[in-house]
Amino acid sequence: MLKKPDPGAASVLEAGAGPTHGLDGEAVKALLQGAVCASFQGIRTRLRGELAGAYLLASDVPVTAIGLALGFSEPGSFSRSSFAWAGMAPSAYRAEYIGDSAKVAAATALLRERRIS
Repeated sequence: MLKKPDPGAASVLEAGAGPTHGLDGEAVKALLQGAVCASFQGIRTRLRGELAGAYLLASDVPVTAIGLALGFSEPGSFSRSSFAWAGMAPSAYRAEYIGDSAKVAAATALLRERRIS
């Protein structure tokens, strides 16, 4: 049977991690929340980049439609993110790598593996 926590007792964060690093409980909680958000953002960014590259090479879907499908509300934000992932605009990425059969095969496999078409 689970025991109810004592409301007057210090949390694990306050009792252990905080004093060790000179932080109070609220500061430790804020740092952990930031780390979780940063991790989520990083995962989402990486996934969007992988899927964008796959769509660009393994389909003839228009660039704006790919951006919308990946959750970008504006074509400009998709293009800016593409510069962060690939160092170039989505249309330039497609033009540059569409002739690379290994990249196209990998993109096709990724979309097939994720059952996305």
